[in-house]
Amino acid sequence: MKLLHKTLGTVALIALFNAIVPSPAFGQQVTPSDTSVRVVGDDFVVLATAAMADGDYHNAAYHANKALEIDETLADAYFLRGQAFSYLGERDAAIADLERAADLYLAQDDRVGYQAAVDTLSGV
Repeated sequence: MKLLHKTLGTVALIALFNAIVPSPAFGQQVTPSDTSVRVVGDDFVVLATAAMADGDYHNAAYHANKALEIDETLADAYFLRGQAFSYLGERDAAIADLERAADLYLAQDDRVGYQAAVDTLSGV
């Protein structure tokens, strides 16, 4: 008897779900909704920052690259990638990224970021 109640309850839930979320008719094309997730460069900057904090410099550089593919004006991405390259022993790449970060910070009137980039650059 309990199994019958459980089965009927499951069938009722399925029927309720189908009434709320209609499935497309056979052959009907399904189009994506406007509620899709939009990824921005800053999302990858957050991941790069976390990777740097963990000492995972390869992933930090990877996520900074992804951020820069989306937005080339992200000074933080250049800064993080420059730091990662420095830790990985890629001195020339580190210098280029840190200089780019400093230029962008200055253009964006971010004095704190600019000073951090210059300080890091002096240690490379």
